[in-house]
Amino acid sequence: MLHWSGARTAYTAVCLGAIVLMELGARLYRPWVAAQDVHDFGIAGTLGSHVGTVAQIFAVLAIVHATREEARLIVGLVTVGYCAYRLVQVWLPGGADGLDDVAATVVGGFIAFGLLGLVERWTEPPG
Repeated sequence: MLHWSGARTAYTAVCLGAIVLMELGARLYRPWVAAQDVHDFGIAGTLGSHVGTVAQIFAVLAIVHATREEARLIVGLVTVGYCAYRLVQVWLPGGADGLDDVAATVVGGFIAFGLLGLVERWTEPPG
């Protein structure tokens, strides 16, 4: 039977919020930056890596209903795994990712860790 808790609700909400933010960034922010010729330090180009990492981490946390210890491990493992995927893309034919996406993924992992701390502060721990 599926056990639902406040933590799982928060994990799901953060994941969905990150997906919405990622889509808004792709559809509104990135074209605006290109049209205005604004230098945003590469954020528009790597927004999917920043926010996508957060979405992936919180999707996994919601699916596995992670305890506090498991959640911290999952944040690290998903971030490292996603970085490895990004690094492999650099050398594959047709790979579009670069080292800036790897750096953005690491930043996304740190953002996810900070958000995890907020979720843990505001909810009862699962399990």
